Amino acid sequence: MGANIKQASGFTLVEISIVMIIIGLLIGGTFGGMKLIDNMQVNRTVQDLKAIESAALTFKDTYGRLPGDIRDPSTRLPNCTAAPCSTAGNGDRQLDAAVASRAALADTSERFTFWHHLAAADLLSVGIKGTTDLSFGEGQPDAPLGGGYRVDKINGQFGGGASYVFRGAVIFNAVEHSAALAWPTPMIISCPFVASVDRKMDDGICYNGFVQGWACAASSGGLGDPLAPYFTSSTGAIVYDLKGI
Repeated sequence: MGANIKQASGFTLVEISIVMIIIGLLIGGTFGGMKLIDNMQVNRTVQDLKAIESAALTFKDTYGRLPGDIRDPSTRLPNCTAAPCSTAGNGDRQLDAAVASRAALADTSERFTFWHHLAAADLLSVGIKGTTDLSFGEGQPDAPLGGGYRVDKINGQFGGGASYVFRGAVIFNAVEHSAALAWPTPMIISCPFVASVDRKMDDGICYNGFVQGWACAASSGGLGDPLAPYFTSSTGAIVYDLKGI
């Protein structure tokens, strides 16, 4: 018979299954890639904090003073004849001893020239430019998790009833580069990221130990509780104790 038989069109179950598998792989790859980037940012932050501490201790051992505090940087450090690197400290073995904790920064602050003395000594692994501009990515280093690194000081407990006592210089990973650090100005980093850094370096408890999360303590644990857990959302800042500085 001369009649043509019309073929049925459409996808078979096998074809649909293959498409669904491909879509699943693409979605999984996207989320896997995002997770990989997150882990890289956390690991880079951990490396930065350790490297800054090591560089500061090496500088102290080599020059007998802290970076930022050295009296005669223009004669003792190579390539340090222009501000802010040439700005001398007072040599009292502290960073800006006369100012309050978390006070505002100026381009003559020891807490700012800290970075430039480290750079002149070829000890700094996080990049800065030789400028009096205090912005992150300029005169102060930016940070993988957002904002940038800023040296400050805390003498005593931090975060209400926290049991750990800070005794000098700290690094804030914060959004504010020069104004006084008062809540909520430094809040930029996802608290789960802060918690990840804390777990890799310390005890993973928000208000205890040498890594702490400012404004990241879950209220269910009590804001002054040294054992308070981290928020699973919200934003805060990393506070890292430069032990021995």
